[in-house]
Amino acid sequence: MKTFKFFIPGPLPGLNEIMNVARGTKRGNLTAARQKAEWTYRVAGYIHLTMNQTKKVQFTGAVFIEFTWYEKNKRRDPDNIASAKKFLMDGMVRSGLICDDTWRYISGFSDKWVVNKTQPGVYVVVREV
Repeated sequence: MKTFKFFIPGPLPGLNEIMNVARGTKRGNLTAARQKAEWTYRVAGYIHLTMNQTKKVQFTGAVFIEFTWYEKNKRRDPDNIASAKKFLMDGMVRSGLICDDTWRYISGFSDKWVVNKTQPGVYVVVREV
C-alpha cells in the first residue's frame, strides 16, 4: 500500500481569515481568489520539494488522508483550522500527487490537533485505499 507524507509550515489561514479576505476586510488588497491560488501553489511546491527529497509518488485510485494540525496555542477552534484543507487538497491535485479531490478519489479524512509553539503547520499522510 502506497503512502506519502509531507509537512506544510504554517500557520495556514483558518476560516475566519479566509472569510475576512472574501469580505474584503483586512489583508490589504488580497482577494479570495489570489489567497487560494497562493496557498495552492505553496502546497504544491512543498509536495514537489518532498518528492525531490524522497521519491515521486502519484496516487491513481482512492486515498485516505490524515491531517495533523500543529498550532502555537489553543486559541483557534479546530473547525476554523481544518478549513485550510481546501488549499491542501487543491495543492495535492496541482502537484499531481492525487488525480482529483472528488468523491471517487477521496475515501475520507482524519484530523488531529497538537500544540507546537515552535513549528506550526500541518503534517499530511496520504494512504492508498
